[in-house]
Amino acid sequence: TPMTYTGKDGKQYVLVVAGGHGSLGTRQGDYVIAYRLPD
Repeated sequence: TPMTYTGKDGKQYVLVVAGGHGSLGTRQGDYVIAYRLPD
C-alpha cells in the first residue's frame, strides 16, 4: 500500500514498500522506494 508524506523540504513524496514473490519468479527482497512528486 503506498503512502504519501510531506518532507522537511515542503515537497510531497510517495513511498512504496516492495518485495519479490517466489511464485512470480522474482527475487525476494525488502525495498523502500520514494518518489518526489513534481511541483
